[in-house]
Amino acid sequence: MSRHYLAIVFAVIVGFISIAPQVLAIFSLGGEYKGINLLYINDETYYLARMRDVLDGHGWASSPFIYEHKNQRPLMYPSGEYIYAFGSILFRLPLANVLIVNKFLFPAVLFFLVYLLISRLTNESGTISHKINAVAGGLFVTLGY
Repeated sequence: MSRHYLAIVFAVIVGFISIAPQVLAIFSLGGEYKGINLLYINDETYYLARMRDVLDGHGWASSPFIYEHKNQRPLMYPSGEYIYAFGSILFRLPLANVLIVNKFLFPAVLFFLVYLLISRLTNESGTISHKINAVAGGLFVTLGY
């Protein structure tokens, strides 16, 4: 891993950029923060409600917004929701904090994987221009939008 120190530094930077709006909101509100995440798209609200259903004991998470039909079998098993709920249960963290950690980890890991892919494809190990090329490719993929 010492060969990839530049990529590790940039992976941490990408992770911090990804959670910066949420962290800034938490610190600026201080004691007034009530644990509400900054959700960018409506699908995240739906997904968060399904995760809350899993944590509340409704294992099928089939109807997150109304109480009726909560325990009926859904069309798709909530496997992703269980992964988040397991992290929340295992580390005894609120679901909002688990989501913040994941919003840090997923972009950082994606950056590092793209860095490794470009590094392997160019196959010029050891040169600094090779590493800068791979870092630039990872930054374009994760922060380019």
